[in-house]
Parts: sequence; structure tokens; C-alpha cells
Amino acid sequence: MKKLLLIVLASIFCGSISAQTNEPTPITYSAVVQVDGVDADELFARGRQWFAQSYNNSKVVLQMAENNRLVGKALLSFKYDAKIYSVFDCQVDYHILIECRDGRYKYTIDNLYLTVDASKPGVQRDYGLLTTLESLEPESSFKTGLNDKHRQAMWQHAKSVTDSYMKLLIASLQSAMSATITDNDW
Repeated sequence: MKKLLLIVLASIFCGSISAQTNEPTPITYSAVVQVDGVDADELFARGRQWFAQSYNNSKVVLQMAENNRLVGKALLSFKYDAKIYSVFDCQVDYHILIECRDGRYKYTIDNLYLTVDASKPGVQRDYGLLTTLESLEPESSFKTGLNDKHRQAMWQHAKSVTDSYMKLLIASLQSAMSATITDNDW
């Protein structure tokens, strides 16, 4: 009886593990970066300066800056040309978190949420979180404003544009966090 119970539990556990691996996960960019010899306060100051230089209105983007943590909400805007249908204005909202400690910092960019301005009443505007999903479930073109071929192409375009932008943003952050802040005593 114990063997049977063990086999049943093992099969349930193994089944749940394999089911989880096929699930799409939200796209997140995160890493811990070593910056030897720099204390947390200096990294925090560099992070604040990076926010100020990277965004047009850092006061709006930067939501919280305390306890060696910088928390921001920002957006990326781009267009998707669906040829004969229309040009769609796309926007990816995202959260950015920078946590500073002595000799290292951690950045996390997540909650990449895609919205599309279809400029047509009743057309789907919220596409949700960008995930590892290769293609979207088929939907009615009346709901989305696009046939499935263009909807899938827009999803891939949004993921590609976002990935390129995030890689540039992260490179900019890493450069700013490794550079020393100089006082311009003029």
C-alpha cells in the first residue's frame, strides 16, 4: 500500500513539474553586477544620476529613491506597420528596480506590458505581459483589429523591439554604474 501511494504521489509530482515547464513566463531582465571598491551610497548616487540622464522626465519615472533602492516606472513607444490595415501605436510599460549594496548592485526590469492603440472602437488594446510565448492564441480580427498573421507579426515585432531597447538600456546602466561621478567644480 505504501508503494502504491508513493508511486501515485511521484507521478502527480512529476506531472506537475512537466506541466510547469511548458508554461509561458513573463520576460524579465535581471542581474547582479559586481563593482569592486564602490560602496552602496556611491552606487545609489550613480543610479540616481543614470535615471536623470536616461529619461526625459526622471521625476515622473523614478517612483522611489530611498534605502539604496531606486524604483521606477517607464514606457517604450514604437509603431507597428500592418501594411494595408494601418500603422499601430504600441507601448510597453515596464518597472525598473535598482538595489545597491557595497561592491554590487542588482537591476530588475519586469512587468513588460504591451498595449496597442488601434484607433478603432471595440478593438483590443491590451495585449498583456510580454512572455516567452512564441505566438498568441488565435482571436477574432473584429476584436483585435488585425488578422492572425499580422497579430502574430506584431507580437514578434513588439518582443524584438523591446529586447533591443532593454539591451541598450542595460548597457547604459552598466556604463553609468561603473563610471565615477565627478564634481564639476568650475
